[in-house]
Amino acid sequence: MEQIREYKIYKLNCITTNLIYIGHTKNSLEKRLSDHKSNKKSTSQYLLDPQIKLLEIIKTTKEDCLLCEKYYINLYNEKYPALVVNHNQPLRDSLEWYYDNRQRILEQKKNLYNLDKQKYINRMSLRYHKKCYINELNKEIYNSKKLKRHQEKIEILSNIFH
Repeated sequence: MEQIREYKIYKLNCITTNLIYIGHTKNSLEKRLSDHKSNKKSTSQYLLDPQIKLLEIIKTTKEDCLLCEKYYINLYNEKYPALVVNHNQPLRDSLEWYYDNRQRILEQKKNLYNLDKQKYINRMSLRYHKKCYINELNKEIYNSKKLKRHQEKIEILSNIFH
């Protein structure tokens, strides 16, 4: 059986950009805020001037705390979808993640396809122009060889008749 502890669900709000981060902690809010400010790899790094606000204090298990945090993330995501910076949602499985990010994934695939399509067109165009250039060179070489052969024949004939 899991241990029941006191958890704080909090919201970090950036005064400058209005971005929002939702999280939970067992520690004090001041300690958690300083942790966020010192961790540059966290998604809260996008918050330039964060202020912390307590949303709820609950005495529960870790899993129930994560469910509560997930509830607040979804709540704020519905109200302010462009402002919530939480990338990892607690207790979200891969299927939920896919449905949440489906539109973004399809857009990325479409962009990659268009980029690859353009690269393919450029490569084929280059190949075509290279082929045309080589053909032109071959024609010039052939014509110059043909011209040399004719000149040689003319010289031979002129030597014979002179």
